[in-house]
Amino acid sequence: MHYERTEVIDYDHIAAEIEQSKATETQQSHQPPQEQIIFSSHGLEAWRQSRIHALHKLKDTLQSHFTSDVFTNTSLLVIMDDNFHLKSMRREIFRACQEVLADHNSTIGFVTLYVSTPLEVCLEQNKQREGKQRVPDSVIQKMAAAIEPPDPSKPYGSFEKFYLTIDNHGRTADEVLEQIQKCLKESLSSPIPLKNEVSAEEAAQLESERARQREDTLKCELQRIDQLLRKLVGAVGRIDKSKTKLANEARKQILDRSKRDGIKSDSSLVHDFTFLIEIDAYSTDGVDSQLVTSIAKTFDAFTMNP
Repeated sequence: MHYERTEVIDYDHIAAEIEQSKATETQQSHQPPQEQIIFSSHGLEAWRQSRIHALHKLKDTLQSHFTSDVFTNTSLLVIMDDNFHLKSMRREIFRACQEVLADHNSTIGFVTLYVSTPLEVCLEQNKQREGKQRVPDSVIQKMAAAIEPPDPSKPYGSFEKFYLTIDNHGRTADEVLEQIQKCLKESLSSPIPLKNEVSAEEAAQLESERARQREDTLKCELQRIDQLLRKLVGAVGRIDKSKTKLANEARKQILDRSKRDGIKSDSSLVHDFTFLIEIDAYSTDGVDSQLVTSIAKTFDAFTMNP
C-alpha cells in the first residue's frame, strides 16, 4: 500500500522546541537560569504542552488534507511518534480523529504499533545515550511497570482492534513492514466510526473525574477547616491551658464528623467547637468570657486572612 503523503508528529521534537522557547524567555527576562537536568521544570512543562500541541497538529493536518483540492486523489499516513505507554494516551488520538470526522465525510483508519522490548534491553540502550537524550533509569522502570499494551478484549479497549506487536524476534525488517502494511489496510476496511454520543467508557471516565474532583475539593476544605480549628485550639490554650487537651479532642471530633456527614459553615463549626470545650458562650465575665473573646477574635482574623 502506497501513501502519497506521510506526516510524522514527533512529541520529543515538539517538547524540545517548547523547552527551548521557555528557556529563551527566561534568559530575556533576566531570570536566574535553572539547573540543566533532563527533567527540569521547563522540561516537565514542555512535555505537558507537547501533548496538547501534538493533538492540535494532528487535527490541523487532517483538516488541511480533507479540505485540499487534491484530497480525493491522495492518501495520507500520519505517524504519531511517542511512547504512549498508557491506553488513555492512545485513546485521545482516536478521539481527536473522531472530532475531525464530525466535520468531514471521509475515512480514517487507526493502528497501534506496540514495540515490545525487554526492560534490560531498554536500560542498556539508554546507557548509550548522551546528555539530555539519556533518561533516568527510574523513569524507564516506572514506565515499564505501568505500560498498558493494546488489548481490544479488555474493557474499553475496542478502539485498538487493529494493532501489531513488534518484538524483533524471528522476523526480518521487510516482513515487519509487510505486516504493518497489512494492518493499515485492514484498519481502512473498518475505519474509525463517527462519535454520535458519549460512550459507556467516556461516561465512566467523566464520573470518575467528577468523583476525583469532589474528593479533591473535600480534601482541600478539610485542610482549611483543620487550620481554623488548630487556630481555635491555640486561642483556647492562650487563655486556659487546662482546656488545651479538650480543645484538641474537639478539633478531631469535628474533623471526623465533617468527613462523615459533610462540611458545615464556619460559624456552625465555631459554635460546635465552643460547645464541645464546655464553655458558656454567653458569659460576660470570668475565664469563659475571655475564651469566647479569644475564639471570636481568632475566627475573625482567620475569616479575613484564611
